[in-house]
Amino acid sequence: MNCDIAIYIDGRNNNAGSNYINNCKEGIFVSGTGNLLNLNKIYNIMGNAFTIKGSNNTICLNRIDGSYRGVYINSEFNTIENNVIKNFKYHRIEINRYGLNNVFNNNISSNGVGTGIRIVSSWNDIENNKVSGVKYGISVNGHKNLLQNNTLKSNYYGISAKGSNNVFSKNTISGKNGISVNGKYNTIAFNKIKVTGLGIYLKGNNSGINGGSYFTTITAKKGVHVIGHKNVLQNLKVKSKIYGMHILGNKNTLFANTLTKNKKIGIQVIGHINKIKQNKINRNGDHGLKLVGNNNSITKNNLQMNKHHQIKILGVKNKISKNKFRTILNKAINTVYSKNSFNKNR
Repeated sequence: MNCDIAIYIDGRNNNAGSNYINNCKEGIFVSGTGNLLNLNKIYNIMGNAFTIKGSNNTICLNRIDGSYRGVYINSEFNTIENNVIKNFKYHRIEINRYGLNNVFNNNISSNGVGTGIRIVSSWNDIENNKVSGVKYGISVNGHKNLLQNNTLKSNYYGISAKGSNNVFSKNTISGKNGISVNGKYNTIAFNKIKVTGLGIYLKGNNSGINGGSYFTTITAKKGVHVIGHKNVLQNLKVKSKIYGMHILGNKNTLFANTLTKNKKIGIQVIGHINKIKQNKINRNGDHGLKLVGNNNSITKNNLQMNKHHQIKILGVKNKISKNKFRTILNKAINTVYSKNSFNKNR
């Protein structure tokens, strides 16, 4: 078949199914609503395999191979599920401008270029997809999106996101880099990350990286890097080749994290009025905790057998209390400036 558009639908409640489409400029174009597009085999499309500009359509159980872009959505309330999408030059699934779409259980793979799922809108639900071999597994530019239970492997970045109030939960990520988020009020929770570069990068305020009652595990060259204020990092288990956590900002909370056998520093914090409480920071290759700043609170942490000091402090008016070192205190703690308080450490 050689054509401009293989199938064009401008109507309601149609079924375009079990078609074989090859070597067209465009595959299936829909501007109507409530249509079902299923069981199609679409190959070698110069443009989009599917273009959807109507609402409440379902694109499912299709096989798409070798086109410029897979599924392009410019409308709302659509569902894209259980499709196999391979070998594209650009984005495999793209949702542009409009939100409230569902992307479930798709299998997406390619040869190292483009983006698996690209979201440029808000209020979308992206769950249980498998994406491998692309530059960005899932890219988000929007607000209040849910990315959950996705498996992202062999990508340069698992998830790259800009926006606020997004949730990134229970994703499994391997490859070069894990999760990068730029924005405020985002939640990064219960993810399993094993990468060769940076585990989690967060730039913004009032966000959370946590594992709830379970640990979020991060294995990476660099563990967690945060730039911002009033963020909470809780129940993370980090093992890295450089640092476990690097925090730059004020009024952040680090609670109940485990940082063991990082090649260099366990945790480094640069900022003021941060709370570092009930963390396990053991057997790291440099200082257990390095703190640069004033008026920080370091309480009830377990710091043992780190190569250099258990805590190194460059700042004043910091409160260090009830920490466990199991070594002589003047060897455990190194302070460059005075006017810090030490209470009930042992």
